[in-house]
Amino acid sequence: MTQTTLARETGFSVSYINDLIRGRRSPNGRVISRVAAVLKVPKSMLIPATEDAA
Repeated sequence: MTQTTLARETGFSVSYINDLIRGRRSPNGRVISRVAAVLKVPKSMLIPATEDAA
């Protein structure tokens, strides 16, 4: 799926989608939910895993 298609289907701008992909912006829960729904993936796939400090 292109960024343009993802933007159109989520209702977000192409520049916002691009910023998310490049890590310039951090999505909130609503954004993650909408993108996951459009991509038909679990929200957990869009949330980076964190490493526990030992």
